Amino acid sequence: MASLPASDSQIEPKRYVCDVCGFKTSSKHSFSNHRRRHKGLKPFRCGECGYMASNKSRLFEHLRKHTEEKPFMCGECGYRAYRKCRLVEHMRTHTGEKPFKCNHCNYKTSFKQELSYHMKRHPDAEPYRCEICDYKTYRKPCIEKHIMCHSGVKPYKCKDCDYSTSNNSHLSRHRRRHTGEKPYSCQECDYKSVDKSNFVRHMRKKHQGEKPFMCGECGYRTQYKYHLDEHMRKHTGEKQFKCNKCHYKTSYKSYLVQHMICHSGLKPYKCK
Repeated sequence: MASLPASDSQIEPKRYVCDVCGFKTSSKHSFSNHRRRHKGLKPFRCGECGYMASNKSRLFEHLRKHTEEKPFMCGECGYRAYRKCRLVEHMRTHTGEKPFKCNHCNYKTSFKQELSYHMKRHPDAEPYRCEICDYKTYRKPCIEKHIMCHSGVKPYKCKDCDYSTSNNSHLSRHRRRHTGEKPYSCQECDYKSVDKSNFVRHMRKKHQGEKPFMCGECGYRTQYKYHLDEHMRKHTGEKQFKCNKCHYKTSYKSYLVQHMICHSGLKPYKCK
């Protein structure tokens, strides 16, 4: 007999709420681990390289890099990973699953980071804006972290030097300069990085050939936003590059440079 779904009364409420970012959980242990991230507390230390973690599970995951243990294996192609979340991401290359969806168009992607890149195409979709600078985002926790940069408060301090920062992730990245750790490793080549965004950029450019920026008019795709901006001028007819000597206008800077040769009197192109 099929079991009945649990009623609302059987679901344990998420009574632990983080006052910094709004994170909620029903587990006191999970909440304690989460709070350590904001405070910059990392009591669990690797004896091999000095890497420090906020909880035991993160330390155990890190230790697999030294032992080269990769317990999570793909049943389709044999790919192995040292973290379960990496295997979950990899499996999407087989299933085609794209769980991260844009609320403003039909764009879907397999990776959260790619959705962040895409959202920059929708300026109006980033309602959280900094009143001090031009920073804007579609995620409330991100704007709260960003505002700390302007406050001058830098609660996250490095134990090995005088470096301090308002952002916990910046401290983690800085710590890797002392430890030499490069946690983001490419499975296709020898590339390693201390920074996740650089790693994503590497994968997209060198291996995946992914082109997240798409023209809504004709389907043209590209890896870079500025290429899409140039392409869109073909549809809009916009000619932002203007000659100050005559009425010539063009959509491309390189064309204007070539045109200006006509006014210079130079004749660089000679018949052989």
